[in-house]
Amino acid sequence: QQFAAVLVRKPGQPDESSTTANLPRLADAAEGEQELTNALIRLEKVGEQKVYFLEGHGELPLDVEDNGMPQAPQPSLARVKTAFMNEGYVCESLNLARDNAIPQDAKVLVSAGAKSAYTEGEKRLIEQYLDEGGRFLPAVTDVAGMLWSDANKPLTQLLKAEGRLLRQASYEHSYPHCWRCRNPLIYRAVSSWFIKVPEF
Repeated sequence: QQFAAVLVRKPGQPDESSTTANLPRLADAAEGEQELTNALIRLEKVGEQKVYFLEGHGELPLDVEDNGMPQAPQPSLARVKTAFMNEGYVCESLNLARDNAIPQDAKVLVSAGAKSAYTEGEKRLIEQYLDEGGRFLPAVTDVAGMLWSDANKPLTQLLKAEGRLLRQASYEHSYPHCWRCRNPLIYRAVSSWFIKVPEF
């Protein structure tokens, strides 16, 4: 059971929007600020940015189906979906063969592990989407859903198996860590906004 805080923007108005924040993370001294910031970003951008995950060609599922029976963990894009949602995106599945169109609100298309080729019609839709400035992310299925730090070894093994690994070595060097939780960081370009707390 998880507890969540619900944030509502413009309650009672036609353009009302809402999102949730994980309550235990909000209460955590190390994670609370980040959880609140992510929730505010989602609230501000809800309905504005959509990521569509392509399906219909054996791609990894967006979510793992829970049939109530105990089973081994199944590969899915649940972590990838969560990462996009934390950046304010809304995630949906899209079957190009069935829908025969890419929605106008698509900011990103993701293809994760298609096991069969796209049809000529699907390829044309994707090419048109890219020509109009869309973004297409073909996922590396061997590490789909993994955290970046966990993907290092499988990616190295994949490069080695394909004869593309030029050199592998370890170096001692300084590395950035979060000043609050002391976890290692990865630099990413993300849109950010800041609250000037003394002004409140």
